[in-house]
Amino acid sequence: MALASSCSLRARTGDVGSALGAFIGAIGHWQRLTATTHQLTTLRNPVVLRQRAGEPALVAELLGAVERPDVPTYGPEAERLDRAGSWASVRLGPSAFADNVARGRRLELRAAEDWAPAVIRSLAASQAGPARRRR
Repeated sequence: MALASSCSLRARTGDVGSALGAFIGAIGHWQRLTATTHQLTTLRNPVVLRQRAGEPALVAELLGAVERPDVPTYGPEAERLDRAGSWASVRLGPSAFADNVARGRRLELRAAEDWAPAVIRSLAASQAGPARRRR
């Protein structure tokens, strides 16, 4: 759980690029161990990171993938997800938000495990782009 907690803290307060790399490693770790509950917790945390990166469509899609009635979230994590969902809904509009959430809901957890790192890598590349151009 320390790994998931570390990623969560980085998502909320750390450098976005560093946090993205930490999530890729954590998702791979839980995938190798087939630790579904820890994986789901880990996959919930990039929602906040994607909000910080200004990606409302990805926030909505990931919310759809990680909000599971069989493994509910609660407390501060649930509050963060609710805030991120409200933020994304305002930016996308209700219809586009619902479409993105529905797309995410169609993903099985195993598919989300494969999909999330690809999206994180894409987001990392877009975050690194301006820094690379300055050199």
